[in-house]
Amino acid sequence: MPIVPRIPPDARTYLPYVLWFTMVCGGTGLMALFVAVDTLVGPALLFKVAARSGLYLFFAGIALLPVHLFAYCFNRPRFLITPAWRHEVGPFIAIWHRLRGR
Repeated sequence: MPIVPRIPPDARTYLPYVLWFTMVCGGTGLMALFVAVDTLVGPALLFKVAARSGLYLFFAGIALLPVHLFAYCFNRPRFLITPAWRHEVGPFIAIWHRLRGR
């Protein structure tokens, strides 16, 4: 699995990471395909639809990035967290509890 700097694929938040990462990569791939075909063949309606789909996928993946970061920091929402880590608190909540003296 490729790793994006500063956004590690943690075992706790693997599902949200895969959701946003595959959408961004899929959108980028579709856009690259459109640019290559458009350069070689010329403009075609089918490939413009693919390019638009690539843009939608890319921006949907970017929109899911905060979901991954929120799941990593706060361990919420629980259905996106790997079952082995659902009972634990996230790193930010753990720091909050340490600072409050619990």
